[in-house]
Amino acid sequence: MIWYSLWYVFLALLSKEFGVILLVLFPVAVWVLPGITERKIPLAVFAGMVLVFGIYFAMRQQTMGGVQEVPELLNNPYLKASASEALATKIYIHLRYFLLMLFPETLSCDYNYQAIPYRRFSDPECGSVFCFWHCWLPES
Repeated sequence: MIWYSLWYVFLALLSKEFGVILLVLFPVAVWVLPGITERKIPLAVFAGMVLVFGIYFAMRQQTMGGVQEVPELLNNPYLKASASEALATKIYIHLRYFLLMLFPETLSCDYNYQAIPYRRFSDPECGSVFCFWHCWLPES
């Protein structure tokens, strides 16, 4: 029975890397769920899961270890921005998403690299964040 569960963990890792979450969920489930009095079996299963993850990670590094990522604008929207523009744009995007959580007025399914132009710290949206942050900080 344990071997089947380890096999399914391995298949979950091969299908999607989301299966790594099982390494966290299994000990939490053993700790939280009532009725598990014998701790030897869960410890053996967890050790097997770590071993299966090690095998998977070795296979992944063997196949993907030497792959270099080619930077392109669709995968990295801040590719052509300077460091300060990228930081200011990220601050603006976080502020915009926070406001969209409060007031979901104009929602879009895709904000690609052309939807939000690069921002500078001199823009009022980015400067206001620092102004509010400075006003809310307690004096020390």
